[in-house]
Amino acid sequence: MKKYFYLIFALFSILFALPSHAAKQQSSHYQREVNCMATAIFYEAQGEPYRGKVAVGNVIINRMRSGIYPRTVCGVIRERGQFQWVHNLKLRKNRVYSQKRHKRIHKLAHTLYREYKEGKPKDVTRGALFFSSNGVTPAPRAVKGVKIGRHQFFTLRNFKKFKNYA
Repeated sequence: MKKYFYLIFALFSILFALPSHAAKQQSSHYQREVNCMATAIFYEAQGEPYRGKVAVGNVIINRMRSGIYPRTVCGVIRERGQFQWVHNLKLRKNRVYSQKRHKRIHKLAHTLYREYKEGKPKDVTRGALFFSSNGVTPAPRAVKGVKIGRHQFFTLRNFKKFKNYA
C-alpha cells in the first residue's frame, strides 16, 4: 500500500511541477511577439531618442487595436506594404537585431507588450496609426499628429478611437 501511495505522490508531483502545454505555447507566443516588436523598433527607430522608440512601439500596438490591421505584433509588421525593411533586405544595410546585443530595445519591447496585455497603455502618439521619417503623408485620410525625433506621426480623419486595449 505504501508503494502505491509513493507512486501516486510522485506522479502528482511530476504533473504539477511541469508547466502545462498551453503555458509553454503562450510563453513562446509572447516571446515571439516581443521579438517582432523589438526588431521593428530596432529597424525603424534605431537612431531615434528613447521616446521615439516608444512611439514606434505605440503605433504597432495601435494598429493591433484598430480592427483594420492584424491583431498580432508579428502580423502587423509582416503585412505587405507596411514595414519596408521586412521584405527588402537592402534597407537593413547589413544591420542585424540581436536580443543579446540590443538589450535596451528588447526590454522596451517587453515593457510595451506587457502593458498592452495588461490593458495599461501609455501612448505617446495619441492614437497614431502611421509614422513617416520623410514627411510624406502615408494615406489620403491621414492627419498630422505629434512629431517625435525625426518621425512625424499620423492618425486617420474620422477614425473612431479604440476603447478596449487588450
